[in-house]
Amino acid sequence: MNKHLIRITTIPMELKYLLQGQMSFMSKNGFDVNVGDCRGTLKQELVVYTEEKFIKAQDLFNYDYISNLVANHVYAKEDNTFKVWSFYCFQKWYKNTF
Repeated sequence: MNKHLIRITTIPMELKYLLQGQMSFMSKNGFDVNVGDCRGTLKQELVVYTEEKFIKAQDLFNYDYISNLVANHVYAKEDNTFKVWSFYCFQKWYKNTF
């Protein structure tokens, strides 16, 4: 067993039985985001997150690379779904954290 996983034996017995019973009936939680269809709110946020001033103030990303990556994706020249989604999630976290 991976040492980084929480072992269910370390949870008190009462909680263990409660969790085992409830988790078997729980459906997957989450949401679908169609990053390939960059319209509306997602596109507006990507525009904000790729502004030259914002990127250069962060000093974390290469502005030319990021702006080309996102622009090519938004205008359907390339499918950069996973990279754009990763960038979007990081930028959203960064903006809300710092």
